[in-house]
Amino acid sequence: MELERQSNHGKFKLKGFRDGTIHINEKSYTHPVIITQDKILNLWQDKSLQELAKEDFDNLISLSPEMIVIGTGIKHQFLSEKILEKCFQKDIAVECMSTEKACMLLPTLIEERKNIIAALFP
Repeated sequence: MELERQSNHGKFKLKGFRDGTIHINEKSYTHPVIITQDKILNLWQDKSLQELAKEDFDNLISLSPEMIVIGTGIKHQFLSEKILEKCFQKDIAVECMSTEKACMLLPTLIEERKNIIAALFP
């Protein structure tokens, strides 16, 4: 699945998720990446999904997204409401799904909403 995202600072092509690797532009990532409108961030590169705490979302919340899409890796997993509490308090929608599904759904979500952050785990 390919996602093209134009921004003032460049173009991201999310080429998909295969064999535990996230492919964006000409780079491949085997650690979690966060994609904003104009940046690829490695804020969680040393974290597993199970290690996330609510404080880990502070940097994302400060960007004021309408939605955060979390690709949870090969399998769909849920994050606890306690971890996502700050997002809900700021009226930020959060969707968790497998990373493969996130890669397929992101083009549609980006068309519908202007400010989406994707946090993708391999």
